[in-house]
Amino acid sequence: MRNSRRNTRCTSTISQVSTRAVVVVIPRGCRGRLADCLQPACALCSPVLSCRVLGPTEVGAGRELLDLGGPLPRRLLTALIAAAGRPVGGDALALAVWGDEPPASPEVSLQAYVSRLRRAFGPAHRDALQRIGDGYRLVGAATDVAAFEAEAARGRGLLGEQRPAEAVRAFDAALRLWRGEAYADLGGAAEAARARLEELRLVAVEERLAARLAVGDAPGAVAELTPAVRAEPYRERRWELLILGLYRSARQAEALSALRRVRALLADDLGVDPGPALQSLERRLLAQDPGLLLPAGPAAAPRSGGWAPAVPRPLSTFVGREAELATLTGSLPAVRLLTLVGPGGAGKTRLAVEYAAARMDGDGPWLARLADVTGPDLLIPTVAAAAGVHQPAVTGPAAADVHQPAVTSPDGPAAGGVHQPAAAGPDGPAAGGVHQPAAAGPDGPAAGGVHQPAVTGRDGLVAALAEREALLILDNCEHLVAAVADLVVVLLARCPRLRVLATSREPLGVDGERLLPVAPLPPADAVALLVDRIGAVRPGWRPDPGEHVHLGRLAETLDGIPLALELAAARARVLGLGELVALLGERFPALGRVPRGALAPHATLEAAVAWSVDLLPARDRALLLRLWPFEGGFTLAAAAAVGSDLEALSSLVTRSVVAADTTVAPTRYRLLGIIRAYCREHDPDPGASRAAHAAWVRALVARAAPELRGERSAHAIRVLNREVPNLHAALAHDLTADPAAALRTAGLLEWFWYRGGHVSEGLRLLTTALAGAPDAPAVDRALALAACGTLRFIGGDLDGAAGFLRQAKDLLAEPDSPDGRRLFSQILYYEALMWTVYGDFGTAAGRARESIAVSVRAGEKWATAAGEMALGGALTGLGDLAEGRRVLRAAAAHAGALRQNWIAAMSELLLARAWLVPADPDPAAALGVLGAALARFREEDDVSNVLSCLHTGAYAVTLSGRPALGAALLAAVRRHGARRGLRPDATDPATTAALGAALDEALDPVARAAAEAKGADLDEAAMIALLPSGQDQNHARG
Repeated sequence: MRNSRRNTRCTSTISQVSTRAVVVVIPRGCRGRLADCLQPACALCSPVLSCRVLGPTEVGAGRELLDLGGPLPRRLLTALIAAAGRPVGGDALALAVWGDEPPASPEVSLQAYVSRLRRAFGPAHRDALQRIGDGYRLVGAATDVAAFEAEAARGRGLLGEQRPAEAVRAFDAALRLWRGEAYADLGGAAEAARARLEELRLVAVEERLAARLAVGDAPGAVAELTPAVRAEPYRERRWELLILGLYRSARQAEALSALRRVRALLADDLGVDPGPALQSLERRLLAQDPGLLLPAGPAAAPRSGGWAPAVPRPLSTFVGREAELATLTGSLPAVRLLTLVGPGGAGKTRLAVEYAAARMDGDGPWLARLADVTGPDLLIPTVAAAAGVHQPAVTGPAAADVHQPAVTSPDGPAAGGVHQPAAAGPDGPAAGGVHQPAAAGPDGPAAGGVHQPAVTGRDGLVAALAEREALLILDNCEHLVAAVADLVVVLLARCPRLRVLATSREPLGVDGERLLPVAPLPPADAVALLVDRIGAVRPGWRPDPGEHVHLGRLAETLDGIPLALELAAARARVLGLGELVALLGERFPALGRVPRGALAPHATLEAAVAWSVDLLPARDRALLLRLWPFEGGFTLAAAAAVGSDLEALSSLVTRSVVAADTTVAPTRYRLLGIIRAYCREHDPDPGASRAAHAAWVRALVARAAPELRGERSAHAIRVLNREVPNLHAALAHDLTADPAAALRTAGLLEWFWYRGGHVSEGLRLLTTALAGAPDAPAVDRALALAACGTLRFIGGDLDGAAGFLRQAKDLLAEPDSPDGRRLFSQILYYEALMWTVYGDFGTAAGRARESIAVSVRAGEKWATAAGEMALGGALTGLGDLAEGRRVLRAAAAHAGALRQNWIAAMSELLLARAWLVPADPDPAAALGVLGAALARFREEDDVSNVLSCLHTGAYAVTLSGRPALGAALLAAVRRHGARRGLRPDATDPATTAALGAALDEALDPVARAAAEAKGADLDEAAMIALLPSGQDQNHARG
């Protein structure tokens, strides 16, 4: 991977991290540690494809986990990751994916799964999967395996260099990458690789404990070693460390007892004596060798009162954020100012505290909580208090406003967002109500309550910190950005050993600042957080399958925002999960208050959102309150429709109230659900906002409708597919506010409903709009009725389709407008197709010729080509195969010249069926033409007709001597069609009947059932990969 252009300062080298690691580019700014690159949108690195196999397989690109498409593609990818860049042959991959029960054509299925994975990887990473001979390899991906090995090796090196505190952090970073069993998706196919990694993990656990002992934290190490010895009683290294820890904790008798226990265990269970290391330790212990005690020196000096973190962790479990923690661990040694940016409630403070709690600095880290600092004049006293620097009492009017920040309390703010005062020293609180914080470090007031000499203002603070080496955490800076930025510039310039970690909803804007976005939790971590917190209020609870569904809904509804998830979990003490999901339609009332001891600076979720919104400039706030009607995101052009521009939208993105996805073109913006809910409730004119949104959707549809029939149809379908939630929202508004407009919009979307596979929802909206607008213009009602006829036809309801088309024709008996004539011609060729399906080929041919005549008079060339297509199908049904095939070839050529891909593809589909009629079947010719049609439909994202092609293809492969494949394809088509409200078998009854008879003749019931069972598991990519082309047959005819 290459570094992104945004990161011009970060140069790269190629590094082979280990003999089993994938070769990746490691930025020098990351200090050569691959762990940093596992963070999507890393502050130092360009995004890479990051693969995690130390647990269930996950792959990330950008800021999202990729959907790998099911267990079999995931197994395939896991096998390639395990090979660490080496090619894996087809047979080995088949064994890994299917074990001893491979499918009939494993090579074809592997191709399908590789195609699926490449699509999931996206354009930026699809080339990471390379074909090598009959197998594949994965290149250029960062893996957690390589990151773990690199960090563990670094930890061992630091321990050997007598730098145990840094070694602990390195081992912590390595072990945080483990989420479960290595290569979990491969089962028994990865036993050797799994055993190797598990041994490395156990060694890392032990070396981390050795580093804790070297730091001087013997009691803490013993607390971890006691259960570790029980879990792995034959690992002598753990006994050695436990015994040493007991001895250093002044528990010599217990250390000797542990020695006797391990000696007896090894003798009784295994018949062996302890190894040389334990025997040597026993001799030194009995001799009370002073070398067993921790030597004096900076590396080993514990904090007064024993080792304890300067910033204690909260009592609740920390869930997720492994990659972000790894990035912090790797970044801050090299970066002097790093800002965690993200929306309110995303967990910025908890992430900073979790990172700081693991540090073992002699000085600091210092945590200054700024949420309750009401003005810039109180910033320096608050930071000074956090760093244990004594400031003179505040006097004058400002004194009454001074709040004591809970700079070192593990409990954070009390309920209601009010901070608890830190414990005062022997002198009591300072004048003006300013308390000195307890445990502020070796030089602070905790050391017997002795304060440093008082210093005054910024210069005094700088002088006090000038020679101190520490991390200063400035939490919740968003309301003091300018003042914090000014202070940080001075501190970093004049305190060369100081580093700053800030949390804010917008960047500080200081030169050299690095940003680490803290996005909402991904779905898996969001659910894990819910399970952990609900388990805390429901002892013994384990979610059942139904509750897992509710957990997923909660995580989705609350956008993965940790604060919202925690508040929802607290409600689970009095509500069932289903009830909680139902109540979350109104997010804020359903969620309670922040509990005591939480780090969140606000009493409720609504207060947290209000804080973000109220900090905005008036112009930006007014715009934000108008954006809530957008569902599923919006573009810059869409935002402009409600009064935005690039500058205003950029400001909202910078302040973390609007999220921007720049990985797609055009960039998509969205509001988190909790912010949308707040804006909806506080919009001063919600009716106007909804009306503006609906007007934008109507204009979008009006522009897209003509494109749906032209050469830009694929583009139009993709645009509309992205905007489906907005389409629904606008139609719901117009059905009440302007039913005639809703009817026209729903009718203009006819081809989108049909070709995009949205048949069921299209019918529902069209019938609702028709009922709500009985007095709409005749052309608009006819358009909607014709659309209903089309969708009924595609759904297999031929009688219903005929009724709707007849009503539409009656409204257009004498069309006198271009729109009317165009629609009338369209209805005629739909009727021709429908009469062909009915088997009345004479009537079908008549309707087709009439359609051609009307379209010629109207000058609608695309409709003329469509009529020719319908005529070719009718002539084939009449038995005039030569003429029917000629007309269809001409229709395809005519449509191709007009760049009407859909009509060209439909002509080719009907031509393929013409090659399958019993009088003159040629399955090879049919498959050759089908391949061309299928390629066009896929290019157009035409889901409906992709399934129609595959349905026809099932008959073609059956006639070519592969009935099991035909049965599998038919089952797959039926399953995917049913999911979308499509019936390809009903719209082509002749093929359906012939295919059924051919399968009955070729397969016995057991064989057919087995083939259909395999087909039911196929996705679209696998179906297409299984369909052979005409070149695969013995011959082909054009």
